[in-house]
Amino acid sequence: MDLFLSDGQPINKSMIVHGLDNQATATDSQENYFYEPVAGEAAAIDWAPLSCPPPNRWKVTSSREVRGTTFYPLSQPYGPAQTDMTVTFTADRTVTKSAEISGTVGVTIGFLEAQIGVKLEGSVTTSRSASLTFTVPKGKKYRLLAQIIYRQTECSRTAYAGPNCRAYEQTATVMTPVSYAVLVGDSAV
Repeated sequence: MDLFLSDGQPINKSMIVHGLDNQATATDSQENYFYEPVAGEAAAIDWAPLSCPPPNRWKVTSSREVRGTTFYPLSQPYGPAQTDMTVTFTADRTVTKSAEISGTVGVTIGFLEAQIGVKLEGSVTTSRSASLTFTVPKGKKYRLLAQIIYRQTECSRTAYAGPNCRAYEQTATVMTPVSYAVLVGDSAV
């Protein structure tokens, strides 16, 4: 069997460092690298697959207060009426909202809290005694609503994956209720 380098130069037997050229036959389909560890070397070689480094610790990238986009009805609807009417809206239900996490699968709020050192868990319950006097315009139908106010905490970390352990960013957003606003809004909400 004749062996050649990529530039076409023939390989002679003195160039082969390990293995024999007659080990490669036309019927070989695998094991054609001819590497055989010498005595004692096999125990020193780590044959386990390479593993990527663990992800970095989570860190807070931003935190701000935001108003929720969902409005929760607290009272029955008032109206529509033939004339303007002054009504005292009284809450007849409560709404409790707890912290929520989104963005990364498999990460808990408790785990994030432990790594970033910030309290993220929490909940807010609207008050049953909330009331508000308001004039409902003629032909309109209004009710008392709650809007939850959150502390939005953005977190990120660098993780590694793939055969070359490429770095990529993981993110998580935690919405922690901190307060609520009671307001009068259209009954269609």
